Amino acid sequence: MKKAWLLSAAICASLVSGCGLADTPNELMRAPSADGDQKSINQAVMQFLPAGSQLAVPLHPAEASAVSLQDLNGDGTPEVVAFYKSEKTDYEIGVLVLSQKQGNWQKLTSFTGIGNELDYVSFHDLNGDQIPEMLIGLGGGDGLNRELSVYSITDDKTAELMKQPYSVMAVGDLTGDKQTELALVLHDHSNFTSKAELFGAKDGQIAKLTEIALDGYVNGYEQALIGKASPTQNALFIEAGVGAHSAATDMLLWENGTLHNPLVKVEGEMDLTFKPYPLYSEDINGDGIIEIGTRTQPPGTEELAMVEIPWISSYFQWDGKTGLGVGAGVVLLAFALSLLMAKRIVDPIEDLTNAAKQMAEGNFTARAPKRYDDEVGTLADTFNYMAAEIGKNEKLKNDFISSVSHELRTPLTSIKGWGETLLSGGLEEPEETMLGLEVISKETDRLIGLVEELLDFSKFQSGEMKLSRELLDLREILDDMHVQFAIRAQEKQIDFQLALPSAPLTVMGDRNRLKQVFVNLLDNAFKFTPKGGTISVTATASEGRLTVTVADSGEGIHPNDLPHVTEKFFKGRSKLSGSGLGLAICKEIIQLHKGGFLVNSKQGHGTSIMVELPLALGPEENFPAS
Repeated sequence: MKKAWLLSAAICASLVSGCGLADTPNELMRAPSADGDQKSINQAVMQFLPAGSQLAVPLHPAEASAVSLQDLNGDGTPEVVAFYKSEKTDYEIGVLVLSQKQGNWQKLTSFTGIGNELDYVSFHDLNGDQIPEMLIGLGGGDGLNRELSVYSITDDKTAELMKQPYSVMAVGDLTGDKQTELALVLHDHSNFTSKAELFGAKDGQIAKLTEIALDGYVNGYEQALIGKASPTQNALFIEAGVGAHSAATDMLLWENGTLHNPLVKVEGEMDLTFKPYPLYSEDINGDGIIEIGTRTQPPGTEELAMVEIPWISSYFQWDGKTGLGVGAGVVLLAFALSLLMAKRIVDPIEDLTNAAKQMAEGNFTARAPKRYDDEVGTLADTFNYMAAEIGKNEKLKNDFISSVSHELRTPLTSIKGWGETLLSGGLEEPEETMLGLEVISKETDRLIGLVEELLDFSKFQSGEMKLSRELLDLREILDDMHVQFAIRAQEKQIDFQLALPSAPLTVMGDRNRLKQVFVNLLDNAFKFTPKGGTISVTATASEGRLTVTVADSGEGIHPNDLPHVTEKFFKGRSKLSGSGLGLAICKEIIQLHKGGFLVNSKQGHGTSIMVELPLALGPEENFPAS
């Protein structure tokens, strides 16, 4: 009953406060916010990124992207700006700027900064020249101050206009002059000092307009926001962590060239913006004015621990003087209604909790009953789907362990048997000795192949697989494969065909990994193609894409197995199936090359596998834009 009462009070608070559920997480990679050939831009960025680099998405603001289109030099044509991290070091962030000239993307400039996280990226005109500058904030991790650099591009040259440390920052029109200002809040933990600095345009330069001292004895600053405090006055809202979990808000106004806080705490009185737990300022009711969040303790909860109190969230607007007035205050609804709604939530949540505990104890058949067709019911459906998938994966894992154990036992048994035979005097028969050594060698190669597949799978699962990219002609790899498998084709009397265009098939890829893919595909083709059959390798290039098809006239794949052959650990019905990792690893390698992997098969007629890769259409300095 205690849980239901607490939840009912919380529901009351949320109903009347107008609070909504949090938005879904932002996508890792967003498209540039301008019209253009997205495919061309992505290809150009990947072409010019240093080998082994990964695109980096800024932490702030929420709409920031790893790749953006911005006109940084005022010529009316946007540049591509991409941010990345190098595999060489964890403490370096790279910036790549591409420009479009005569229909081609070219590298305009690139540079790096020191930091292991890309905290902030935006583009704003701070010096009043009507051309946006790049604002890039780099950090060293939680609890450490960050450093903001502002860059401009003039005559294809990059200049750093300013560099300042900060804890949190905000960009917007604080002074009301319709120009963009930059506010930096800096907290010095060592010296117990804090300040807010305001920068803006002055005589065509970025200049410090003013600064104000803040409370240096806070735990830190969590957020800064520039917005309307009233219909006619803008303000800088700064959220500070005060105690172990408490917080407060500073509201700074611009007046007569200085910043001041009309809500500053009066000696001997309670801070108007104090709250026992953080509640950030925002425009909660959509009227364009920022409200300051506070938390109120409901009556009758004095005996509860802090973490059990259903704090009522309230939002208040500045009253235009020294207090908080009109706001989105919260009142309690009827207790009976809230208790009913709490029960509709508490009971299904308890069902979910019990089912989760059973799963944690190893019972993967546990399911949560769906009581209502609402959000919690949807959660129960999602949980049950997750439980079913975990059960499938558990069965797949157990089957895989059994399969791998068998795969390991068979060659080890042969090796041990022949080893004991040779040790017991088999060396006296040269023919038998050579036969035994050949079996041991083949079975050892089989074991090495299985172990290498397991190691590759482990790297893919942990995200540690790296590509050593270089410009290469894929015809060389395919020609080598034709030579390598020619003897095997003769032994099995298989018609092994290779059809390649005369023009180079240039791709940006990892030579060894691509070779691994085609060795695996051809090995499978020879394994499943009977004596007298046909195996062909063909390559075609069209519209910037290269397609290599490996086809055979073998036994084919059962229709029920076909959708799953590239799944990890999956073994088909054929007795010739291997560990269940080969095709899964091939597909992962091709996807790392930004390519496609498609399996077609008809049982009794053979299998064809198409590998698609992006062509490298030119040298790095002249990569086509479309």
